[in-house]
Amino acid sequence: MVAIFGAHESFGRQLQDQAVVGAVPEGRLSLAWESVTGAFADGERFALRAPRYRIEAAGWRGDRHAIYVNGGESVVAARVRFADADEAREFDATHRAAVLADAEAVTEGALTLATRADGMTVALVEPPGRDALFTIGSNAAIARAALEALLGG
Repeated sequence: MVAIFGAHESFGRQLQDQAVVGAVPEGRLSLAWESVTGAFADGERFALRAPRYRIEAAGWRGDRHAIYVNGGESVVAARVRFADADEAREFDATHRAAVLADAEAVTEGALTLATRADGMTVALVEPPGRDALFTIGSNAAIARAALEALLGG
C-alpha cells in the first residue's frame, strides 16, 4: 500500500499497489524528479530537485466486464475506460504484446484473434477513443461475436 498525501479523486488517501492472486492492483505510484532553478534575493542562483508523483493507471474509471456461460462455451467481455485516448493506446500496446507472446494470432481487418495454448481466444481491437475493449472466449467465433457486440454498443 502507498500512502498519498492529499486525497486523490479516485483513490482517496491510500493506493493499493499490490493485490491477491487473480486481482488487479489499483495502480502504482511513480516518482520523477524535476529541476527547479531560481535566484535568492541577493542574486545567487540555486537549483533544486522537486518530486513529481504520478499514479499510473489512475485513468481506470468506468471499467466494466461481463462473464457469460452457456454450457461448455464462455466469454469474458471487458471495457476498460481511461482518462484519455493516449492512456487507452498505451494499455492496448502492453496488453496486446502480452497476449500475442504466447498465442497463435490471426488479423481480420481491425480485429486480432489470438488463440492461446489452452484453446481460449482473445479478441483485440485498437481502442476507439479512451476505452480499451477486448474479449476472451472459449473459441474464436464467440470471442469475435462478443467483441463485435461491444463495438456496436
